Amino acid sequence: MAVFSAYVVSKLIQRLAAVVRDLLYADDCALMAHLQTDVQHLFNHLLNAITRFGLTVSLKKTQVMLQPFDLLDSTPPVILAGQTPLPVIEKFCYLGNVLS
Repeated sequence: MAVFSAYVVSKLIQRLAAVVRDLLYADDCALMAHLQTDVQHLFNHLLNAITRFGLTVSLKKTQVMLQPFDLLDSTPPVILAGQTPLPVIEKFCYLGNVLS
């Protein structure tokens, strides 16, 4: 018979509720959000921070991939880098691994 502490369970639930918004790799970054507006907001902040440090984003290498919860309602997102829409892809290959 297991005995669970309500305090421990509440801490586990709080930990599980954390949201991952970005993944950073060497010189790559993946931004994640549930809403298109949130992705645009995250990208704008990233672009702003990068610009402040004198760096640039390679728009030729920057892509958007949608992984919809509802496959029947998968309208392609429109994410802008300034006034430039970023290309939307269905598959992404990174270090030999394919995401789709």
